[in-house]
Amino acid sequence: MARGRQTKRYGAIKKLLEDAQSSRRCYAAQDWREARLLRRRSASGELVEVFPRQFMRAGYWGKLRCEERAQHIIRAYAQRSPDTVFCLFSAAVLHGLPVSYHLLDRLCIRTRCSGSKNSDAHIWRCSSVSDDTMEVDGILVTLVVQTTIDCMRFADFPEGLVLCDALLRELGIEKELLNGIVEHCAAGRMHAEQARRVAEFADGRAESGGESIARAAMIDLGIPPSDLQPEFANPVEIGRRIRPDFMHRLKDGTMVLSELDGRVKYEDKTILGDRDALDVLLAERQRESRISLLGMSVVRFTMRDVYNRARLARLFAAAGVTPETVASRDYRSTTRPLKP
Repeated sequence: MARGRQTKRYGAIKKLLEDAQSSRRCYAAQDWREARLLRRRSASGELVEVFPRQFMRAGYWGKLRCEERAQHIIRAYAQRSPDTVFCLFSAAVLHGLPVSYHLLDRLCIRTRCSGSKNSDAHIWRCSSVSDDTMEVDGILVTLVVQTTIDCMRFADFPEGLVLCDALLRELGIEKELLNGIVEHCAAGRMHAEQARRVAEFADGRAESGGESIARAAMIDLGIPPSDLQPEFANPVEIGRRIRPDFMHRLKDGTMVLSELDGRVKYEDKTILGDRDALDVLLAERQRESRISLLGMSVVRFTMRDVYNRARLARLFAAAGVTPETVASRDYRSTTRPLKP
């Protein structure tokens, strides 16, 4: 009899699960009894508990990207607590900023109390220098600039650079203005120096988070690039231009180009468009041949190389790029004015 009642109750909950999925949020159990019932379904593999008392169908959840999963969890939490203000990495992912996946493990919620006594493994409660908020899809978040600078204070250097580069790229903020904003929003706050360092090396010319992380690795290795996205005349197609990812100028005048190879361009449907992976691969191989015809050494590397700093250093050293050989002026001296 009890089993029959549970089956009937779950039948009613299934409709709520469907509604939550169609709204691109998780389903939050209403009480501990409902959570216990849904956990039994999770044990069978039908559902998955993705956050305390939040559930989704396992098949649907498995197809979501990491940032989409974080957004589903945030929407479910916000539905139950609509006055909650999300900050830091939770706000960043709602703003559409590129956030490293491991930074999305906890919800970041603004509180008026400093310190982290009320934080736990699932929620990070943190204070903010500003009370200003805005809504993104009906959810309260800290403003995008404040959010980015807060993230720059707490993220590692490469991850902070990803976010700051994106801010410069999306909003077209000049570096001088960025430095002033960082001082206004971070001065006197915890880890302000980290935010200042990120701002010092940020550049909106980076076209992806991978390029930002790769540049951070080069900086840490003492071989920062001399230019980003440098333009050259296409040696085959007259009147067209070609832009490698990075260029290193050596003290003897030699120039070495480098390219980050990533799988995302062959897998992400938003990048593929109407083309299939083979079309993109062939176009990329053609682009590689044009870059090779420029007559300069080309270092090709992957994100796996980026995360293995010793290997990345060896790849560049094989092309003559070392801390002792690179020219003293780096890419920050080549920053070009933003186009109106």
